[in-house]
Amino acid sequence: MKLGLLAKLLFLSGQAKWETKNTKKNKEVLKFESKEEYFIKNGGILLEKQIAVSQGKNIEAGQLRILSADEIEKATNHYDPDQIVHSYRDVSFYKGTFDDKVVVIKTPERPDPNPEHVELFLTDIAIRTVLCHNNMIKIHGCCLETCVPLTVHESPPTSKALHDCLHGDMALLKPLSWTSRLRAATDIAYALSYMHNALSQPLVHRDIMSPRILVDSVFHAKLTFCGYSVAITPGNKDQRWPIHGTPGYIDPEYIKTQEVTEKCDVYSFGVLMLELLTSRDPFEMARCGNDLVDEFVSMVEKNGVKAMLDTILLEEDNIDEIQGFARLALKCVAKKGEKRPSMIGVVEELWLIQDQSGQAKSEGKNTKKNNEVQKFEAKEEYFFKNGGILLEKQIALSQGKEIEAGQLIILSADEIEKATNNYDPELLGTSYPGVSFYKGTFDNKKVVIKTPEKLDPNPEHVELFLTDIAIRTVLCHNNMIRIYGCCLETCVPLTVHEFSPSKSLHDHLHGDMTLQKPLSWTSRLRAATDIAYALSNMHNALSKPVVHRDIMSLGILLDSLYRAKLANLGHSVVITPGKKDQRWPVHGTPGYIDPEYIETQEVTEKCDVYSFGVLILELLTSRDPVEMARCGKDLVYKFVLKLERNDQRCIILS
Repeated sequence: MKLGLLAKLLFLSGQAKWETKNTKKNKEVLKFESKEEYFIKNGGILLEKQIAVSQGKNIEAGQLRILSADEIEKATNHYDPDQIVHSYRDVSFYKGTFDDKVVVIKTPERPDPNPEHVELFLTDIAIRTVLCHNNMIKIHGCCLETCVPLTVHESPPTSKALHDCLHGDMALLKPLSWTSRLRAATDIAYALSYMHNALSQPLVHRDIMSPRILVDSVFHAKLTFCGYSVAITPGNKDQRWPIHGTPGYIDPEYIKTQEVTEKCDVYSFGVLMLELLTSRDPFEMARCGNDLVDEFVSMVEKNGVKAMLDTILLEEDNIDEIQGFARLALKCVAKKGEKRPSMIGVVEELWLIQDQSGQAKSEGKNTKKNNEVQKFEAKEEYFFKNGGILLEKQIALSQGKEIEAGQLIILSADEIEKATNNYDPELLGTSYPGVSFYKGTFDNKKVVIKTPEKLDPNPEHVELFLTDIAIRTVLCHNNMIRIYGCCLETCVPLTVHEFSPSKSLHDHLHGDMTLQKPLSWTSRLRAATDIAYALSNMHNALSKPVVHRDIMSLGILLDSLYRAKLANLGHSVVITPGKKDQRWPVHGTPGYIDPEYIETQEVTEKCDVYSFGVLILELLTSRDPVEMARCGKDLVYKFVLKLERNDQRCIILS
């Protein structure tokens, strides 16, 4: 950079020797300086930092690459018009190759350094660098050395814009079947649900329309552009944005109020659904002063919907599904956003429509296949209800789609069954009320698979497992059992953890002493210190404290060196310090629960401090707080009483 600046100073000072001696070299230096300037203005330094922090300096498969302008020129054969595969508005898409991989290079038709154009491209890069979903076109790289950034994307084989499939030359295209339309709608609903729920703040797309959606040869659909997207704060009524989007698709409530919510996307998606039903172009209709939503609603009121439907759909035997789809579309385009469903709700209803389709076609033909379809659908349903989409997003955000050492993986129900030998009782290890632990192996690694004793879809059981997964996905500490993966395809989620060769602290303190040696003072002190570390981490690692609420010796595992690790965080809650009106139902284990918490239902970090204090007394006395509580006794009360009588030696290590 210093040499580039020196060259620029020499040029500006008018030194004739530099100008006349090597004109070609001078132009090359100026060109380089211009690239450097664009690179900095376009955020290249920050993007380099992001890549370095998240994945290191080495370029790996699937990692975002920062490409030079020369590499882009080479890949496009100097922007050869013959390599343009698609154009829309002021954007051209060139076919190219990087690392023997066919890609699409998105460029503005005119390299105009309009700040709005630059912002659109940078927003698209920023969002799709963070978000990664199967129904969003993956970004492979970008070039920041041009006045407007260029992006390099995956190129799905034989892909076309959904708009072209619906409104292109029918002589060259076969009609789009109902199944294909339903699949495309469901895929985009997935992508939008992901955008709305993936991050701590929802991302609203603001420009859902058929030209921005690519479909492959089997009509799986993917979103291609997120340049107009904004992150919103739910409930913040005074956040306003200038109107962006495509006429015919834009939420009229957004136009009126300039308030952006997730329901803006729901409306646009509803328009897309009507477009799929009617094969009418909302944008072209808007240009002619018409509105697809108004026309469709009007025909519904006149019982004339069939006249609006694409004639291709009327020839198919799916009228019940089409009617359900139309009803859902009308919910999405309700005038008031508060009456529209969420995108998660939309996905669930589309699933129900697809379930009807899959079962009707299978009945009477192949009973076994039908059962398999239903089983698969049940797994899909559990996966969604158990937060699979959100967890996929978390993995994608933190480490990408490639499975690496130490990365949380999402496992199928079949993989869990295989690892446990179909839940073989001989592989059953330790257990405590309501929970069983199976020994298993994944990737040649010994693991423990935590399962409920009964696969009962009790919402409380589901919540416990999901809370445990969610918190331990975020928190990572040497004194907390590491979670490797989970299965969300069962009515209650299952989790896969690191294998601990020793037993629980409870077993060491209260187990059969003829089968094990007594726990030494050094080991007890080490265990207490380890758990104190873990709790301190929970209370201080995040912006808000996480309170465990169920510290007990049965939930603490010891390894071969008697180092202790917390094994369950299912009852944990995140609190706001100083907030006096946060109440939770009382959870925990009798004998360990803070009596002040029982009385007030107020959760603070001090609830854990009390339970930890009980654990210390348990380590000192080898008396079981739970068993004492069952007998109507209290370890804390008894210990304090002995202290007051100066008789503590009668209870310590007794």
